[in-house]
Amino acid sequence: PERVGTIRLNTVQIIGAGPLRALVLVAVVFGRWVLQVSVLYVWLILSLSRFDVTRPFTHRLNHIFIDPLSSLTQRALSALPIVVLTFVFIAAVSVLLRFVELFFAGVSRGQEKAQWLPRDLVAQTSTLIRIAIVLLAVLFAGPVVSGDPDSALARGGVSVLLALSLALTPLLCTVVCGVVLSFTRRLQVGDQVELGQHMGRVLRVGLLDVLLEGRDGSGLRV
Repeated sequence: PERVGTIRLNTVQIIGAGPLRALVLVAVVFGRWVLQVSVLYVWLILSLSRFDVTRPFTHRLNHIFIDPLSSLTQRALSALPIVVLTFVFIAAVSVLLRFVELFFAGVSRGQEKAQWLPRDLVAQTSTLIRIAIVLLAVLFAGPVVSGDPDSALARGGVSVLLALSLALTPLLCTVVCGVVLSFTRRLQVGDQVELGQHMGRVLRVGLLDVLLEGRDGSGLRV
């Protein structure tokens, strides 16, 4: 197991060593069961075909096992291009997310220049852009990969997006409030503010919370 390492694309980590080892272990266990069933099946076929009385059972076994496997293999091969395109699409989205994250991280450290974006809004903008990329990828993955806007994959993407929207409604409301506070600059770092029952100096304005410094110097997230 220690020989199974991380899979990387240039500097981007595609899958870690732990998940990859788990996948290999699952493949080994599944392959062992397939091999055992195959040995048993071949033994039955060879044994039954040696006698005239039991020879008709070989055709029944072939009809029970071989025909479903053959049709399943044909359907899998027909769906293989879509599976490959799906993995390529996921890899492209992952690389794009990583590029956006590294770009805005460089802007926050001063390594990259973005004159259109103030320094205090870098983190919020990076998060919003990455969220937008993921949502657009989920919404357009089906039509782009399958080529059919009414395909099951496209409908599945819309269903996932609707389910996430319903499940994350409180979090999305919080993000909307954070966007308003961040980009309208109603709260700025260093301001003395009172939020509800809490008072303090603003240390950071994020999408999900506002970090205040209380009178005793402790941090308070609202």
